[in-house]
Amino acid sequence: MLDYLAYVHCTWAEWLELHPDTEVMDLPDDPKHKDPRGGHASEEYWERPGIDKFMIAGLVSGELDRQLPENVTCIGVNLPQGVKAYPVRDTKLEGGLTHDKIGDVPLLIISGPATDSYFTGVFDRRVDGKVLEFKPQKGTGVVWNMVDNETGTVWNPEGLAIDGKLKGKQLTPVHYGFCRWHSWIYTHPTTEIYRTKRTEAPDIEEGVFAQLLKGLHDAKYKVKVKREIINDARLLQTDRGLILDINGDRLLLHHFTNETACRDYCALTPHILRAGWYVLQSDPPDQFTDIATNITRLPAEEINWSKLLEDEKFVQAFQSAASKETGPDYPGFSDLVGAINQGGYDFFPGAPELHFEIPYLLPWGTYIGLRPGEENMFLATINASDHFEIHRWKTEEGAEEYKNYAKHAFRVGRYVFQHVPLAAYQIQMFRMGDKPDDKVMWSDILEDEDFKNIVRSVVEGAPAKA
Repeated sequence: MLDYLAYVHCTWAEWLELHPDTEVMDLPDDPKHKDPRGGHASEEYWERPGIDKFMIAGLVSGELDRQLPENVTCIGVNLPQGVKAYPVRDTKLEGGLTHDKIGDVPLLIISGPATDSYFTGVFDRRVDGKVLEFKPQKGTGVVWNMVDNETGTVWNPEGLAIDGKLKGKQLTPVHYGFCRWHSWIYTHPTTEIYRTKRTEAPDIEEGVFAQLLKGLHDAKYKVKVKREIINDARLLQTDRGLILDINGDRLLLHHFTNETACRDYCALTPHILRAGWYVLQSDPPDQFTDIATNITRLPAEEINWSKLLEDEKFVQAFQSAASKETGPDYPGFSDLVGAINQGGYDFFPGAPELHFEIPYLLPWGTYIGLRPGEENMFLATINASDHFEIHRWKTEEGAEEYKNYAKHAFRVGRYVFQHVPLAAYQIQMFRMGDKPDDKVMWSDILEDEDFKNIVRSVVEGAPAKA
């Protein structure tokens, strides 16, 4: 086996807090793929379902594995003493610090330890011949440290002792991989799987959800907070999210940071219940015909959506318990949909031509596809054939800069409408390999002043006709 180079898996915010003077690799210009935030992998998001069909034959020649859904994120440990997979959903139920052994090696599997973090590392718990056990130390920033029970030493999540008796010591990193289940099981077919006995994660602070959860408890609903939605899985423009069990139904509870984002998400998403800036979303575990591939979604009528969201008593309890919040409200994507359709254009959220090849693609943007300074991004199809990305920026200056970069785009306020036809790419499925501009038929919408005036009427409050 090649020598192991220790690494951690974390967000940029977490890394920057630990290493504020870090350098960052600058991507080289690529004339064949001018937009490094688009194309292959820009559609990724946390535990997104679906193995690309052409990959299956390259993964396995025999039976597909069905022990876990293929998209479950795992921390896989590979030692001479044994091989074991730790699903992150299990390690988060353990509080982000999982103590285990493979053979005679005592392990610390880190996925946090902050309740919304997946900061990941695996270490040998032996220091100077003594086996240590750890507990989280709540932090004031995005990174939590940990404390060992034996000496009271404070350690950061990279396994470095930063204060106390053992200051300066480094836990020995252990060979591991961080990947989706299908990437682990077919290369480690004899792997064990770690399973927690816990059903609820410890130390979840209710915070902004406290009043709402109390209201549901008071209304005699059985509410369990399973765990917090991790930072990379939270919806854009939300600050917190919880995974709940209410009367046996699995539901996601989101708290948005503004009215615009909340309204937009509700316009694009079925099986939800809204109260102010809170959204409760049905999320049953079985939504696909086969957990081994997660390619074909069950018909909507066959999915066990929560009936609570349609129960009048529950709806009243939820909406009564949610705190009322007010703040700036900017014209949203949901407002554009109605106005553009009323103006005589066929304006459809999403991109059917892309969804056919990539069924897991979301009409609502993900963290991976955003640029610095961008607030959100949506996919839309205009007049049945023109595929557009609609970017909403935090400032008009940022929107203007991106419009000039994107070229085949126009700006209204903080919105940039960018035409991104599949025909512009050599490899259409992955939107890679840019064709020369003169070889692409660009949308007439880019020069359509009537269409732009409708957008202005929504975004700027200007008259619909100039």
